[in-house]
Amino acid sequence: MNKTKALRNALLVASVATAAFGGTDATPTEVDALIASLEGGWIGEATETPMGNMGFATLFEWQPDGSLHSRSSLNGETYIDLRFSKNEEGIWILTEEAGMEGLGVQSYSLRPVGQVGEEGLHRWVYAERPGFLSVDVGVDDESMRLDVRLRGEPHVAFRLDKQPRETWAQMKQLMLTKAQQSPDEGISIHEVVAVRASTVAENDAARDLADPIATSRQAVADQPASAPARLTHAKALGSAIDGSPANGPRYAFEMLESLTTAIELDPSLSEAYHCWWATTSMHPRSPADPSTRRRN
Repeated sequence: MNKTKALRNALLVASVATAAFGGTDATPTEVDALIASLEGGWIGEATETPMGNMGFATLFEWQPDGSLHSRSSLNGETYIDLRFSKNEEGIWILTEEAGMEGLGVQSYSLRPVGQVGEEGLHRWVYAERPGFLSVDVGVDDESMRLDVRLRGEPHVAFRLDKQPRETWAQMKQLMLTKAQQSPDEGISIHEVVAVRASTVAENDAARDLADPIATSRQAVADQPASAPARLTHAKALGSAIDGSPANGPRYAFEMLESLTTAIELDPSLSEAYHCWWATTSMHPRSPADPSTRRRN
């Protein structure tokens, strides 16, 4: 059955779907449109997994039997296989199969129950054990959301962006190559998690370098006895306050404390004292003059 025929047949089974699942929010036509929108390559992130966050890519393709299928492999033993296909009633069934190297394979067939939540995600559930496994699917413009819950708790949350059509063939070839590799030849899930964690750390470091306050705060943490480091941090906080008075309540006390400590560490640091005096003259309840405070 080709794609066009599969979509057209859904119009004939509206009453069956409604009666079978008791849902009135999602019509067969709406489900057809959702399934059709999944076609193509997707790249993004899988979060909330038991292993940690990781990058993820998959490719949904129409099959000769009218089903829409994707298989995302790290190697021949570690993969996620998803297939949407119509049963005899014309209902879209989601068959989910996952393999993990050293742990084996699990497979479940899930049935649609309508739309859920404020965002109207389409939900599929494992009917044989209510509450055991559910998958919520939604596509908004060029983004896909796929939330998996196990025993009622979040298990995996996929956030994926659609890729240009011209990249799909390359994605398919890469996935076919990975599917044919052994765990030793391919990449393990632990390596994927490690790569993701390293990328996050690098992005955080780059963001901190672009944030003067984060940078100066780290310098103080690295050199707590450095008066210049304390002064630099106070000046970064002061600049943030000057740029937006709304930052005053957030940074003022930290700035004054940093200036005070800088002067205590080095009383000859005149620039710090001048900054302290200019600031405290506008804040009557600021800390006492550091030159009169006894150092331990």
